[in-house]
Amino acid sequence: MRRFLIAVIALPLLSAASCPPRPPNPNPTPTPIPTPTPAPTPGPMPAADVYVFPEGLIRVDGSGPRITRGGHPHIFKGFSQCCDATVIPETDGAAPAVRKPKPMRINRRVIRNLDGAGNPIRAQGRTSVRVEIGSVPNSRWPSISEPVQNYVHRFGANRFQFRLAPYLGDVDHESEWADIGGPYLPGTQTFNEAWWEEQRKLSYHAGSIASNVEVNYDSWWLKFCQNNGAGNCAWSESDVRAFGNTFTPTHLAFLDKIVSTLGCQGHVTWGVGNEEALLRGAKASFFARLAEEFRAAEDRHKCKTPGGEITVVHMISNNAPEWAGEGAYDIATTHERAQLSAPIFGSRPSELNEFNPGWQPAEWFANYCKSQAAGVSTWLWRNGSSDQELEEMLSLMGRGCGSIPEQCFVPAADDPKWGANISCAGQMRPYLEQAKTIVGSRCGVSHDEMYRTNALLADEIRKMKDAETGKPICASGPWSDATAILDRDNLTEEMHAVAYTDGCYTSNPDVLPKWCWQYEGSSPQPPNTTCDIDPGVITRVDCKVHQAETYLVDCTPKVGGQPVLPEGDPRRSACEEKAGCNKKPDGSCDGSGFPTFTVEGPPTLTLMPVDNPYQFKVKGSGSGVVHCTLPNTAPTDLCRSFPVSR
Repeated sequence: MRRFLIAVIALPLLSAASCPPRPPNPNPTPTPIPTPTPAPTPGPMPAADVYVFPEGLIRVDGSGPRITRGGHPHIFKGFSQCCDATVIPETDGAAPAVRKPKPMRINRRVIRNLDGAGNPIRAQGRTSVRVEIGSVPNSRWPSISEPVQNYVHRFGANRFQFRLAPYLGDVDHESEWADIGGPYLPGTQTFNEAWWEEQRKLSYHAGSIASNVEVNYDSWWLKFCQNNGAGNCAWSESDVRAFGNTFTPTHLAFLDKIVSTLGCQGHVTWGVGNEEALLRGAKASFFARLAEEFRAAEDRHKCKTPGGEITVVHMISNNAPEWAGEGAYDIATTHERAQLSAPIFGSRPSELNEFNPGWQPAEWFANYCKSQAAGVSTWLWRNGSSDQELEEMLSLMGRGCGSIPEQCFVPAADDPKWGANISCAGQMRPYLEQAKTIVGSRCGVSHDEMYRTNALLADEIRKMKDAETGKPICASGPWSDATAILDRDNLTEEMHAVAYTDGCYTSNPDVLPKWCWQYEGSSPQPPNTTCDIDPGVITRVDCKVHQAETYLVDCTPKVGGQPVLPEGDPRRSACEEKAGCNKKPDGSCDGSGFPTFTVEGPPTLTLMPVDNPYQFKVKGSGSGVVHCTLPNTAPTDLCRSFPVSR
């Protein structure tokens, strides 16, 4: 087990003059600068035709797929709230159920149970906590409210989506807007200015916290109206039916209103649709023209700057990968539930901003980090995730990629590449039994928590190494209603570890495993987490405040001024330890090679460890400096008196 040692020592606007018709690439790309702490929310919001947040303009970095924001390298960390219910077919005369957001609980306090020495109490390998539920604000789905923006931004989220469509905005049609209504006044084709002004206000707030917004012409809602009746939309039936294949004045007027309302906010990008290829009779040419109409509207609605009026040009995305090459798009987005580890089209900036069903937190984080390493983006798409699962995902986002070792997951149960299922004796049950002991009894939990038991078991199994191969074990859960474990023969064992009558563990050998499955695609491969190189000796440790809200400090050990290995390399943690340990004659570590952090300051200022040995949280109050030493270079302070204050 890794040990993280902490001791306490108590001692007394970019300005734009003009824009070409297509977003330009900065040439050369400016030198990266540290992301500044977001400034306080600006004063009164300027008029809609005043250019604001030019520092938020998104452009392609070189040839792509990476991006810049305001000319500096940038990574999208997207968040979308989504749904508690999804659309279902009309049954027995009942109206179809429209997607509604799951309540978004924010400002929750997580309280760790501490022993007499102030250390977290652990049982079955887990820290005991209790949670006090905070407020439940209006989320403003399918946009995103200020309280929700603020809450998720604390964890690093910097990209949101506003899905704008002719919904009614009543208790049955996007109910989070029932107090204001939808984009049109009820029963008319007159714009509801209160709704449009609220959208502008919410987007302006996103810009004020250094975040970007994809403003999406939401074809999903039009698809809903086509399939479930035009009465669910504020448009006429002919306008609803035509959307996706034939333009009408109503379609263009709505687009023009989007651009006139939000086009002078530099941090927005446009989206021509949401699953647009699924509309009835949809044509790629319709959405290619929609992109052109956005450009024309930008030119019509110029923005005021101190130097005169300019055309502000925003990047445009589409959400039909099969049509990515059939329009003048700048960003490609997808909803395919698969790891996004390369651009969707060519070298175009790419985002996975929805996937159903959602992933468990650990698997989502692994995919999120794989995307970041490839210069693309996987969002935190909430879907139906529980409050606890959402908190776990936000916490992982806040800690950052590299904060936990790379893990290996079994492909999803509904992946089309699964082949035959065969009977098998099973090899991996001993690891499942170990995981049960670590997780502890789950008898009597709720039905939803019964499924979650599979996730807890899989989390523990992925931390283990196969005693025969020495490699980490690949596992996923819930895998449908089971825990799936990859065995040494490249078969996936379907373990029904939980009894859904009472939530207790099963011991029936007939279902442990029930089947073994053959996967006909590329089987998952456990990452190589051993350090098979000579990493050198760490000569300095650079620290920074990674998450201001919780005062999480992230430190990077360096050899010759460079990280031991790049972020995302599964060997990184092992090599960081090897670079900091005392060596045995055979070159292996003699004891731990991880740092000891100490804080020099008043007794009220303390440090708290987290799972990553190169991260810690600053607790209490006061100002001081943090020192760090490694076994092979002690007593040298490699952190060079890193200042902290809270």
